Amino acid sequence: MATRSFRSNWLWGGLLTLLGAYLLLRNLDLAPDLGSAWGIAAAVAAVLFFVMWLENRQQWGWLIPAFNLAGVAAISGLAAAGVAGNLAGSIFLWFVALSFWAVWLLRREQWWALIPAGTLTVVGAIPLLSDAVPGEWIAGLLLGGIGLVFAFIYLLRREHWGAILPAGTLISVALMPPLAQQTEGTIAAAALFLGLGATFGILWLLRRQHNTAWAVWPAGSLLVFGLFLLVVGSFADYWPAFFLVLPGAWLLYRSFRSR
Repeated sequence: MATRSFRSNWLWGGLLTLLGAYLLLRNLDLAPDLGSAWGIAAAVAAVLFFVMWLENRQQWGWLIPAFNLAGVAAISGLAAAGVAGNLAGSIFLWFVALSFWAVWLLRREQWWALIPAGTLTVVGAIPLLSDAVPGEWIAGLLLGGIGLVFAFIYLLRREHWGAILPAGTLISVALMPPLAQQTEGTIAAAALFLGLGATFGILWLLRRQHNTAWAVWPAGSLLVFGLFLLVVGSFADYWPAFFLVLPGAWLLYRSFRSR
């Protein structure tokens, strides 16, 4: 263990010293601009991180900078080949996501890695979808995809029932853009509240396994309000008048009755 620690300190000390010396010389115009050589440097550094992990498989943290630097090397190579733009951005984000997927696959108890892994996987797909999907749908796809990540976490680890809340919330919000394009605005708003109510309703159904009996109150309130919007949505323009007429009629009734 002491030998590995000494080797690690020696490696990092050498790399940081070389990098610092180069930056100093570059600022003094005493060193050339490496340009695409940064991609080669990133690839070499990625290999070194992988070697560090292979020497001690328990140190899974080495995988994160290894895959990140591999992503930098990949997009540097793509740029040199004339490939850039959305594809390069997606590939880099997927390399970063791959680092967290690797952490979870190797150490299943590190379930938290699923959150950045899934989120970055979804975000990485957005640049490619932006050319094929209408712009107003992009936000819905992004939020819905992240919501599915949290749903996946709950399906794998049922003790983490809290993941149901962001899953249901994000998926409900994700439905609004397509519904707003196809239906009236009140229908989309009703779908949002119904989705949120269903989310808390699922938590209430799990009250025997978890302490979630409290979820009946937000579930009921949101579902009732969602149904209200759904039923009276077509009369939305007239509700301000009703809110004025009804109290006015009540006051007139009280005044005549007092006589």
